Amino acid sequence: MRKQLYRTLTAELERQLPGSSKPQVQNLALLTQALVFSPDCHLSNLALELPIPGQRENLTQRLRRLLKNNHVRWRTHYFPLVKELLAHWPDREVNLVMDRTDIRQEKSILMLALAFKHRALPLIWEVLLFGSTGEELQLTLLKTIAPYLPSVNQKRICFFGDSGFRAVALQRYCRQKEWAWLPTRRPALYLPPGNAR
Repeated sequence: MRKQLYRTLTAELERQLPGSSKPQVQNLALLTQALVFSPDCHLSNLALELPIPGQRENLTQRLRRLLKNNHVRWRTHYFPLVKELLAHWPDREVNLVMDRTDIRQEKSILMLALAFKHRALPLIWEVLLFGSTGEELQLTLLKTIAPYLPSVNQKRICFFGDSGFRAVALQRYCRQKEWAWLPTRRPALYLPPGNAR
């Protein structure tokens, strides 16, 4: 069954990513399938879910080489899939979530994602030096994705972000696009429902 899924994924990615080489498509299909079945994103665990023979270390190295491959780029190998996803979004709402993840006080990843069934599906991201991200970069990510979102006449579009994403320019942009702007609360500010104390 998993080998058949791999063949199906490969054929679909070949259709969606015409600018990609055959090895790139095959490796992207392998990574995509492994992400579905693996309990986490550790490469050594993803390697266990690959539908091809090989020793775990060799398969892990294969995934590592893919992720380090400078010829695999967001614009060519990921963005076409984002456009396809947004063009066929099944829900009545498009919930955009912006967040920053810090890695060992060395790097920060600013990501704009789609919230779907308790998961965040990355749309676009930027890897930066450790620290806060300014409104200019936040707006750049939004403006890159905005042309490919469904019309507000078709879907309700909501933007979620914590206290790091409350810049006036960001709020103004959401209002101009007629999106709902919904800042999330920190856990310390959580208000329980009803009269709970």
